[in-house]
Amino acid sequence: MTREFRKKRRRKETLVRRIAAVLLVLMVVPVAAAFAGASREAEGCTLVHVVDGDTVQLSCPGTGTQPHDVMGLSSPPLMGASCLAEAWWGLRARVALRARLWQASQVRFVTEPRARLTVIYLDDRPVHRVITPVPAHLCA
Repeated sequence: MTREFRKKRRRKETLVRRIAAVLLVLMVVPVAAAFAGASREAEGCTLVHVVDGDTVQLSCPGTGTQPHDVMGLSSPPLMGASCLAEAWWGLRARVALRARLWQASQVRFVTEPRARLTVIYLDDRPVHRVITPVPAHLCA
């Protein structure tokens, strides 16, 4: 009482289809950026450089160039770290912040000049929602 099942035929993936899929994927990003009108703009303040994983140097009108702590991010110090894991996560946090700032099509800073705090919005999302947090107790 056994019944034989038909094997499903797999669609043949030809070389032409694979090349077309790769070309389509490579063309999507520049075309989407052109349609969206991607530009790097900051309202009021401009980014000078990333100091570490939770501090950026901003040039704001009226206050000059000052370091600002990024709200929602915390990273261990790179210099003066207690252990190798802490130094590694400090370097990783700085590179992650730089990469996210560089990749964003729109960057907006909302600052509190008296406390030297800022919230960074990357493509209308807060940066602390985009970057993976540093784990606690690195040197334990």
